[in-house]
Parts: sequence; structure tokens; C-alpha cells
Amino acid sequence: MNSVIVFGKGLNTNISICRQFEEVIEGRMPVYGFCQEDELPIQLLEDSLVVFTSEEIKDYFQKKYPMKVESLVARRVINYAKMNELIALPVGSEVLLVNNTKRSCDEAIEQLKRLGIDHVKYHPFYPEINKHKPVKLAITPGESDLCPSCVANLIDIGIRQIDITTIVEVLIKVNLLDDEKSRFISSEYVSEIVKLSKQYNRLANKYLKTKDQFEVIVDNTSEGILYLNNSGRISIVNEVFVSLSGVEKSKIIDEKLEDAVPGLMDLSIRQSNVIIRMNEKSLSATKVPIVRSERIVGYMITIRDVTEIQELEYTLRRKLQEKEYITKYCFDDVITKNAKVVEAIRVSKKIAASNSAILIQGESGTGKEIFAQAIHNHSLRKNRPFVPVNFAALSDSLLESQIFGYVEGAFTGAKKGGQLGFFEQAHGGTIFLDEIGDVPLKFQATLLRVLQEKQVRRVGGAKLIPIDVKVIAATNRDLWKMVESGQFRQDLYFRLNVLPLYLQPLRKRKEDIILLLNEYFQRYSGIEACTSWDFLTEEAIDLLISYNWHGNVRELVNIVEYVISIKEIDQILGVHDLPQYILVDIGGESHKNFHFPEQDNVLWILRKIELFGGIGRRKLSILSKQEGLNLTEAKINSLMAYMVKENLVLKNRGVKGTTITDQGIEVLLRNRII
Repeated sequence: MNSVIVFGKGLNTNISICRQFEEVIEGRMPVYGFCQEDELPIQLLEDSLVVFTSEEIKDYFQKKYPMKVESLVARRVINYAKMNELIALPVGSEVLLVNNTKRSCDEAIEQLKRLGIDHVKYHPFYPEINKHKPVKLAITPGESDLCPSCVANLIDIGIRQIDITTIVEVLIKVNLLDDEKSRFISSEYVSEIVKLSKQYNRLANKYLKTKDQFEVIVDNTSEGILYLNNSGRISIVNEVFVSLSGVEKSKIIDEKLEDAVPGLMDLSIRQSNVIIRMNEKSLSATKVPIVRSERIVGYMITIRDVTEIQELEYTLRRKLQEKEYITKYCFDDVITKNAKVVEAIRVSKKIAASNSAILIQGESGTGKEIFAQAIHNHSLRKNRPFVPVNFAALSDSLLESQIFGYVEGAFTGAKKGGQLGFFEQAHGGTIFLDEIGDVPLKFQATLLRVLQEKQVRRVGGAKLIPIDVKVIAATNRDLWKMVESGQFRQDLYFRLNVLPLYLQPLRKRKEDIILLLNEYFQRYSGIEACTSWDFLTEEAIDLLISYNWHGNVRELVNIVEYVISIKEIDQILGVHDLPQYILVDIGGESHKNFHFPEQDNVLWILRKIELFGGIGRRKLSILSKQEGLNLTEAKINSLMAYMVKENLVLKNRGVKGTTITDQGIEVLLRNRII
């Protein structure tokens, strides 16, 4: 992700939320705000996280921009700044709740009720409403300009802010939540708690004589609250405090603090965010005086479990980790007109329905992971995790703990609570075992057992955990030769090779080279409908068609990026502008065009053979007469003999007749016949 985009209905809301994100991102990534009437740059959307201010805005965006973007809907909370004004409203008062949409009104009303402001009668008001009661009092979260003319008194509680869970989730998605930032967010969150505590203090100062109403307020908060009266005795304790501290409410009311909760005795006045240990928990505690008529009449102590933020972060990371395992490739992403690749796609779609193991073999860069993801997306497991495991990137010492997971305390440095292994993470979905040929021999027996029994045991654990996964393995090595040399277990080979799939190297897909070059030149240059000839000369393209492409499609993409990087405006690059290693590999000769006697007839015959995938002389003669060439079978036989000699075609026995070679495909490509 390169930026965060806030997409909302109103300008004021966008400005407020953008400012909130900018405070925590601190210039490490740009934050942009757009309203629904703004036109968003499509290129900016492609690599940005879009934060919607409401579900309606998300629905509007998806209709206007029908494209896949990384996004989330922000959770927003009421600003507590004017709570005292709301609580002071007479019971039964009728108020308009003014906001920009019906859903926003409903959410704001629900949040206010949960905060204890349920003693008034709310009437939602938003721009699309046709009829409303002419109420003179209104409450609005920052949308005062939407108030109707009947409103005489307005309480603006300010724009609803983004809550802590949304902030943490955004920072995780854009990979900016490091330890330092975690501490900052935790501090900011506790700071908000302190502000709320002070708000409670003011309320307590005003409503000390109406204790019942105050208890309603404190019992509807997520913080533990304890109130000491002016004689130093505990007069109010909410249920959250009882739960966090482990004390019994009946045993501490009217008791001295030092007798009832000695752990809070050392808490200094006005000290906030002090970490204390109670009931085997780490708690953040704050103590502030309650002042009335310039005299301290009591003290308010608030506590909160500081592990909540850590648990929230852990949960969000788990959820986001699952999202990381969502695939992005399907069979439509395979660019080809090669008959063998087309057949591989057809077979892959068939075997996608099976739960048997699939082994994809092919050279590096042939698209094994693309096929693995496409198979997953074509299967019934497409909405479940796709977990890639690259054995070449895993160290032998940590292999088992990463593949199968571990329990807490399994080894030095093990995380608290343990960790899921890749197989457990893939449960219900697909596990992609890439570079399977690099699995250490001593680990192969363990892997075989898991594949056979469909159960894993975490490192350091005793419990067998059942798993349901579709297994797709891939390698660029010849596994059977490894079996013969004793480097790979034969039983594991046959366990994986139930449904084999072989991917063609690019040098055997000559007809795809121009297709691929055109596709990637468009993709990386940003120029729509451009072709290879907008970047390279005819001779350079011929050379690339002749090149062996040791790195396959991955190497072709590198060449495209290289050409785009060095090309000047209006320049067409030639053979000698290509990387030197290509010129050395090609030998400087094989890129030249072929010239044949009766070349037009030869090209016509080659094209028909390529179109039909194999054809005989008799049928070729009939077709030639239909197209006005009038080639006799004897003439065709003579030309065929020459074409066999030049390795353009192969003669086959049976109905398949003559088929075209890779060299023949090259000739058609260079003459732009295909």
C-alpha cells in the first residue's frame, strides 16, 4: 500500500478523519480525503487502502468504481466532549438527531443509548426525509448545516471519530504498526480513557447528590470505576471494576481504600496511565480529585486491562493474515494460444474439483503458482485460505515448527500462546507446497505421515489436530530422478503425484512470445493498445522469438521492464540495445529470417498445419483448390519434403498426418502469419 484514501459523504467528516489518521501515520504515508462527488484517480486507487466512512458510502463507491480495491468500513464512536449537556436534558425531551444519512442517524442514536443517554425521545433527521416532527431541540455529530429551520437549540457533539480498532486495523493493512507505534496508539487510547474519566469526574461533581443516576452512567462504561467520598470511604463501584480487580462489591462498599483495595493505595493524585498488578492482571490506573466549590469532595479512580489492545492487535493480525491468503490469479490470467498450454488449462479445470494431491512440474518462471492459484479459485474451496509454502525459503532448523506450528514453551523464543502452522492455517482450503524438491530427506517421512493421516501435531504438543486441506505441490526439479538417486522418497512422490500437471517452457511456446510481450509492454508502460513494435525493431523482436528464455515468462517480464527503463521518447530499440547476455546466448545468427523457394506456398501450408494441428496432403490439396492455389498432391509432397529437411514440420503415421515444429512456428511468427 502506498497511501490511505478516506472516502466519505461530507467534507467536514473527511477532514476530521483524515486528520486523525495523519496523527498516527506521522507522514510515513500520504492520506487523501475524497467526497462522493469527487472524481478519484483510478491509478491512485490501485495501490491504496480505501477507508469508507459508512456502509452507504461503500455501496455508492462500488457502483461508481466497479473495481477490486483493498478497503474497510470505519467503525466510528461518539465524541464524549458534550456528554454533560446531553445528560442534563430533561427526561422525556424530544430531540432531532441530525446526520447525513438514515443509517448514520440510527448508528448515532444507538451509540448514545448505549452510553446511557436513553432518557430522551429521538427523531432521526437526514436530507432525504420528507416529513418530520417540528422539534426545536436537535443533537448532531458535526452536521449542524443540515438542521431544519424549526430547530432553535442545537447541541453539536462533534463529528464521530474513528475508534481504536479501525486505527489499528488500518495500520496493520498498510504495514505501519511497529512496536513503537503500538505503544503510541495504546498511549493515545489510554489518554482518551483519562479524558473520559475526567468527564465522569465533572459529572460526579454536578450530580453527587443524585447517586442513582451517576451509577447508571458508570455501569455503562467499559472502564472500572471506583469513587472515594470525602471521608475516604468507597461509595461507588461499577461491575467492571469488580470483574477486573477480583474484589466483591458487597465487601468494599463503605470500606476504607487501604482495607478493601490496598493495591490502589500508592496511586498518586492526578497520576494517569500507571501500571499496577491486581487479580493477576496488568491494569492501567488513574486517580483524580473531584472538586466542588473549590473543595475536594472525593476521588475518582479508573482502571482498565492494558492487555486488551494487545489482544485486539493479535486478533486483527490473525484476520488480516487470513486475508493475505486470498488468491488473485484465475485461468483467464494465463496468456496463451499454445495448444499444450490450452490443454493444461482444460485438464486443470477438471482436476480442480478433486481433493486428490496435484503435482505441478515445470521450469522456473513457467507460472506454477499462477496455475496453483487458478486451480484453487476454480475449486469448491475458492472462498477458503490459499496458503503458499516455499520450502526453498525455510530454514531446516525451523521447518517443522513453521509447517506444523508449536505450543507455548515448546522452545526458547516461542511466542506466548504458541503459533498455528501452515497446515492449520490452510484448514478448509488449499496448501501450496512450492519447491517440494527442496524438502530435506529427513523431513519427508514426517510430511508423508501428515498427508496420509490428515492430522498434525504441533511441536511440543501431544494433541493430534485433524486437518482438511487440498494439497498442490510444485517443483522445477525432476523428482523421479531424485527418487532414483535416493534424494526423494518414492512413497512421498507417489502420494503427491496423484494428478500430474506439466507446464511448457516458453521456448516451446514460441507463438505466445508476441502475445506476452504485447501484454507486459502495455501493463508496465501504462500505454493502452501499444505493441512490441512501439518499443523494438523487427530484428530485435525476431531475436527475442529465437531466444531460449532460460527464465521463461519471468525472464520475459524482466526484458520488458529493461526496455521500458532505457528507452527514450520516440526511440525504437534495436538488437544491440538488448541485454548482452541475450546476444551471446543467441549466437548472433539464428535471429535472421528464413527464406525459402516458393515461400508463399510454404507459408500457406505451414499455416494450415498450425491451424488444424496436423493435416494430410490430400486435404491440403483440396483446401488449396478452394482458395485458388491449385496445389497438387505431388507438389505438396515435394514442398513437404523440403519442409521436413528444414525441420519445419514432422511427418507422422496415421490420421494425424503432418504436424508443425517449433522452428515452423518461428517462421510463421517472423512473417506475422500468426
